[in-house]
Amino acid sequence: MRVTPLVLLALLVSAPAYSASVVYGPGAISCGKWTDDRHNNPFAAGDDVSWVLGYVSAYNVWGKQDIPEGTDAAGMAAWIDNYCARNPLDSLAVAAEAMISAMLDVKVQAILKHPPSK
Repeated sequence: MRVTPLVLLALLVSAPAYSASVVYGPGAISCGKWTDDRHNNPFAAGDDVSWVLGYVSAYNVWGKQDIPEGTDAAGMAAWIDNYCARNPLDSLAVAAEAMISAMLDVKVQAILKHPPSK
């Protein structure tokens, strides 16, 4: 089977930005597993939440910003709970990236609504 350049380009454009990255640890679990852990396995759930916090922390360090400004670990876990309930087949890494994107959107909207004074 030959893959035409157009098909290859479509696949590359539609893939998430981090798809080429290898995700280690709980970030590789499914959202369904996250939900199961949160309800039935507090030890695994603790590892899962710690992974999310580490992911967000790394994003902040490399991006030199505070993405979850105004929330805490419990708030981020609740956001992931809601996302994973709606998207059980997504990975925890996809859920964490969606949360960061949503928080960035909120931050941008706040800046647009109340621009910094000069």
